[in-house]
Amino acid sequence: MSWKDRTLEFAQIVDSMRQQKKMTKRPLLAHADGPTSSVPKSQFTVAASQLGRQIHDTAQKLANLTKRTLTRLIHLSLLPFSSFSIY
Repeated sequence: MSWKDRTLEFAQIVDSMRQQKKMTKRPLLAHADGPTSSVPKSQFTVAASQLGRQIHDTAQKLANLTKRTLTRLIHLSLLPFSSFSIY
């Protein structure tokens, strides 16, 4: 497998981008309005966000269900003792 040294090519691209940055006086990758700018999201980003939200919601539902189940089991296990009177 052969390879080609592209160090000089990379350095030229970096220099070119630096020159463009100096001319525009703006960061190369930053948005003008910051992270809240109205940059359209990719389909992947939208789908990943929805999937993350669904996973979070499902985890919360499972936690609530587990809590209810444990509470119910505790109440059921104490039920036989509730017929006894202490006094």
